[in-house]
Amino acid sequence: MSEHAVVAKTTEQTAEQRGVLVKLLIFAISLAVVPISSYFLSKSLWDGNNVYAAITAIVAANAVLVAYIIASILEENAAAPKPAAEMKKTQWLQSSYTLVLPFVTPPFGFHNNFGVNVEF
Repeated sequence: MSEHAVVAKTTEQTAEQRGVLVKLLIFAISLAVVPISSYFLSKSLWDGNNVYAAITAIVAANAVLVAYIIASILEENAAAPKPAAEMKKTQWLQSSYTLVLPFVTPPFGFHNNFGVNVEF
């Protein structure tokens, strides 16, 4: 591998790691700020009830965590390219045919009066 290719690959990995670090920092700051601010802002909404304000802060913290998990999963799925063989397999499954077989009951017990739809 040439020196230029190694440098380009290293630069690409560094940029990718920088993006992951920035996202982590944004969500870490959000995890600190959002629950505390929602606690004090919702305290006036709940007429000074600390229990309801704390529950609001807990829900806000969980919302930030769920948002981080979803963002991480979406980033991971976008970064991973599909192999060509898997793409052909999914294309074949999407273009499969439906065959209606009358008087056939599947092992799970689903049955209708017209038969069972079997995909192959």
